[in-house]
Amino acid sequence: KKYAMAISGIALLGFVVIHMIGNLHLYEGPVQVHEYGEALRDLGGHLAPRTFVLWLLRIGLIAMFVIHIHSAVSLSRMSVKADRSYASPRDYIAANFASRTMRWTGPIV
Repeated sequence: KKYAMAISGIALLGFVVIHMIGNLHLYEGPVQVHEYGEALRDLGGHLAPRTFVLWLLRIGLIAMFVIHIHSAVSLSRMSVKADRSYASPRDYIAANFASRTMRWTGPIV
């Protein structure tokens, strides 16, 4: 479940970066924005129908979002159900500041 959350998180971060790069075309003018939109619709070239690959990417994005949320909920439920009677005090040897605050910084991104 941790691997699923990590892989889906990387995929979602990749979408954010690619989407940001695509949005930078707004500064080039309306013609370039139109060309970028047409290029997205024509992904796959002659191998697939015109918007087929774009719809596959959209479905994949939704799937990554659902997998990420499901992994987060199931991992947090497993953490709550864990038996704390044998737990040792936290010493944070392997956890750094970024991994301890990921619960709050993830939604911000």
